Amino acid sequence: MLLFIAWLLWVIHSICLFHELHWINLPWTAMFSFASKTTAVIVWLVLVWKYYQSINMIKRMSQALDVDPKLASFVKVKRKWSRMMLQLCMIAFLLLAYVGIDMLQFFQVKMDSPGWIRLGVWMVWLHSLIWFTLSWQRDQRLRNHLEREVVFALEEK
Repeated sequence: MLLFIAWLLWVIHSICLFHELHWINLPWTAMFSFASKTTAVIVWLVLVWKYYQSINMIKRMSQALDVDPKLASFVKVKRKWSRMMLQLCMIAFLLLAYVGIDMLQFFQVKMDSPGWIRLGVWMVWLHSLIWFTLSWQRDQRLRNHLEREVVFALEEK
């Protein structure tokens, strides 16, 4: 569900960006521009929180099974998901900086044409969404597999 919301926010933001760059002309885009960016920051931070919960789950699993940390796939997964959390935080901060640009413009601080900045952030956001969508499905399968392993191991004890 969160992934769908993230994609929906990106589509709304894309329409708003194209309006700001004068590529299309729609009357309602100014209202949705700021809202889509701030909501996107919240969505990305919630996704970070989801990964944080997953890392804690892996930590509890490995403690419950008394897994050797050097041999465990748990450590490998935990390391990978920690990197994922870092990347999600960077995306959220990037979008937060984007919201900051809007706030400066709202308070009428003079800036040279920030169109190229907006387009760059839009491209990074698209890349991040594609990458995250592909990773999300794989990580959910991995999490389910680890949960099944833990249940099986605990039933054996």
